Amino acid sequence: MAQICTTKEQSHKLIELGISTYTADMTLQEYINPETEDKEVAEIAGYGMDGVAAWSLGALVKLMPDTIILDDRSCCGLSILNIGVYYRSLTGLDIIQGYEEDNIFENCVRMIAWLVNYGYI
Repeated sequence: MAQICTTKEQSHKLIELGISTYTADMTLQEYINPETEDKEVAEIAGYGMDGVAAWSLGALVKLMPDTIILDDRSCCGLSILNIGVYYRSLTGLDIIQGYEEDNIFENCVRMIAWLVNYGYI
């Protein structure tokens, strides 16, 4: 099954970073699968139900600024290519920060953590 929102772990990381749950657009809710009697997690479109706040890919992208200004006053723009998430210099080809792991959701969460740690959001 394709991932459509952050996992519980990714969601908790965003909350720990201070990202408001009001920016989430989904909810993760545990339930018991009647066929297997196993505990499973369902992604529910729409936020506000009991459960863990979760972010769709679109909601994660909205959290990241289109551009950031570095200490040296150079400007960088957000680029998302395939599964990679980058901030690139607008005056050259330099990648200022980037994540290229196998999961675009994880790359976005890691980039948001970087942005928070450096005061860009």
